[in-house]
Amino acid sequence: RDLDCTGRKKLLEHFRAKGWRPAPPKRARATTPVCGGQEGMIRALWTELNKAGKVRDPSDAALGSWLTRNRWPQRVEWLNSGQLERAIEALKKWLER
Repeated sequence: RDLDCTGRKKLLEHFRAKGWRPAPPKRARATTPVCGGQEGMIRALWTELNKAGKVRDPSDAALGSWLTRNRWPQRVEWLNSGQLERAIEALKKWLER
């Protein structure tokens, strides 16, 4: 813990030379616990899309990517009421297709 940045780099280089490999990053949780209201509805629809085979990744990160591609904020919690309604309708239509 007393190492500076240079010392940490040297230590990691030493470990790598001895065969150490960092663990692969952990996968994101599938979804955060479903809450009530419109936010919960969006997450539930996203889960249904995954079960229907229309979405490969049920994680919140993938949901955030979809929201961003549709020019909405990245997190469900950041959507205003109009955006929540439009997102729900878009997900329902996607599920029907």
